[in-house]
Amino acid sequence: MQTNVTLHNTTLQILIDGHVSGISEVMELQNIMKQHTEVNFIELIFPDAFVIPSALIGYLLRVIKVDKKTVQIKAQRQELKDLINDLNLSSVLNIS
Repeated sequence: MQTNVTLHNTTLQILIDGHVSGISEVMELQNIMKQHTEVNFIELIFPDAFVIPSALIGYLLRVIKVDKKTVQIKAQRQELKDLINDLNLSSVLNIS
């Protein structure tokens, strides 16, 4: 997994190339999001992934519900869109 992080005012954009595999990579993404407390919108872009770990989904739900931030997932692969839809999280994670 490779990440490219961009900060635009109060928007944090994280481009994630490759697949998120293992808890260490999930924790890396969590640390990136925790470092930017000033943001209120987080956009995660997955050009390659067809799945994301449940630990990342759980953390994103915490960010939305507890931290009151907006999260958007941009998925290029239909498999990832279908997975998030099957979990009934499309509207919560603002999948596109």
